[in-house]
Amino acid sequence: MQSTEGSSTNGFRCASCPKEFTTKYRLDTHVNRFHTAEDEQKRHPCPLCPYWTTFVSDLTRHLKGKHGVGASSSEQGGR
Repeated sequence: MQSTEGSSTNGFRCASCPKEFTTKYRLDTHVNRFHTAEDEQKRHPCPLCPYWTTFVSDLTRHLKGKHGVGASSSEQGGR
């Protein structure tokens, strides 16, 4: 595995490994997924099945791909 390419003064560096990210959100999701104990990770559960993920973008993709829930379904509400 390689760390980040080059060096950026505006990047967000991980305190636990040599990785660097372009946004704080990407750093936070990296830390949550790779450097946080599994029982302490932020989880985003699917409201329709047992699936869960540590990435909101994965949940959005899952809902659209597996359940046909897209942007136009916002009227459905739900928790």
